Amino acid sequence: MRRSTVAIAVALSLGAVAGAVVYLSPIDTSLKVAFLPMAVLFVVVLAYSVIMYEALGNTVFVVTNDHIEERGGLIWKTQRRIPLTYVRDVTYDQNLLQAMFGVSSITVSPTNGDKIVLSNIREGESAREKIWKHVLSRSPVLKRKT
Repeated sequence: MRRSTVAIAVALSLGAVAGAVVYLSPIDTSLKVAFLPMAVLFVVVLAYSVIMYEALGNTVFVVTNDHIEERGGLIWKTQRRIPLTYVRDVTYDQNLLQAMFGVSSITVSPTNGDKIVLSNIREGESAREKIWKHVLSRSPVLKRKT
């Protein structure tokens, strides 16, 4: 069984158990009705968290000598590839939450504007430098000069 299927099954099971506990508990019916929106909200937030975890956990970034590729998605599978000769900028970003976890984001901007953001990358500054060196090595302008 895939990890995503297990996670969704666990989330649904927890929601069902929480609903059964509230329904079977010896409390007033009006209190049960009052807890219903909270229970629904809990299940929705839990399901959303599981889906986002799986979507982000399934995203794969591949950097080769020819291109940068992003593959991912749980429900909507995506695959994008940018040839290194089309890349015009590679930037490094780190917000407060990313700094707390020791990760950062690298944005690869090609000439057509359809950028790829490599999110939550460890050692982002050195990864950005490696990507930029690959870009420079594949640049047609630099090849003409040498």
